[in-house]
Order: sequence, then C-alpha cells, then structure tokens
Amino acid sequence: FPHRLEANHVADLDKQLFAVAVSCSYGEPLDSTFKNVDNAAYIDAVGRALIVCLPSIPNGSLCFFQSYASLERNIARWRTNGILAAISAIKPIFVEDKAATAKEFDDRLAQYRVAALGRGALFMGVLRGKISEGVDFPDAAARAVFVTVIPYPSMTDVKIILKKQLNII
Repeated sequence: FPHRLEANHVADLDKQLFAVAVSCSYGEPLDSTFKNVDNAAYIDAVGRALIVCLPSIPNGSLCFFQSYASLERNIARWRTNGILAAISAIKPIFVEDKAATAKEFDDRLAQYRVAALGRGALFMGVLRGKISEGVDFPDAAARAVFVTVIPYPSMTDVKIILKKQLNII
C-alpha cells in the first residue's frame, strides 16, 4: 500500500508486563516437585528468592503456594530461620487464612490494599484459595505475582481418581 498508518500502542511501553522464571536461589534449584515439599533447603531457597526480588518491586506483591499446608509449612520454617523477619523488613506480610470469615477476609484484604499503596506489601495465599479466585488486584495491588508451583490437581481428589479409573477402562 502506498500509505501506512500506525497508531501508538495503547499501553505505555515503559509499563509493559514481563515475566521471569527464577530457577535457583543461592545455588539451590527451585524444583517445586512433590519430593521437595518438606525439603528445608528448597523452602529456604523460595524465601531467599523473595528477599532478593521484593526490594525492587514497588507496591503490592502476591505469592501463591500449592496448598494451605504448604503455605503454613513455609511460614513455619521461615519463622525459625529468620527469613520471615527478613521479608517483613522489606514489606509487611499478609497471609490468607483458610478459616477466616467473609468479613475477616475483606478486612485483611482492605489492610493489604492500604499497605500496598504505602511501602508495599506481600500477600501470601493458595492457588484455588480465596485470594486467587475472583479477587481483583489492579495496578498497585499486584505489581508482581510469585507462583511457587505449577497448580496440578491433587492426586487424592475424588474427581482425579475417578477420571484415572475411567481412562484405564
């Protein structure tokens, strides 16, 4: 064509999304397979990766784990070795509570949003949990999202067991 029309991109190029896969932290591979669920070196490596990444991320960040048990295991380990204190020195930490009522959850989410606009905040939750399903985290509420695992379904889920049996027949 003799004439060419190009419009400016609607999104500012300086504000484009980029994704990074962190493959190891201080020499420990971030291998989030089932065999590493209780591996202290792996759990520490995930925490150290957060310590390295969070200072350069403004506002709010989200971090997702496979299950509530995994989330609690990581927090317990980080509490004993100082990693949790190091993370909270960078940004205040909010944790999804499985037993929270709707009001308690809404209050915690509101507190997180306020903190995210200040010095920033980290909200840790569970894939397929309350903060990962149906909650909107626009703009400053989620400048970064850390996913510690690939969200495979649980092998003990009744639907998975039945599907496996059906596929064998």
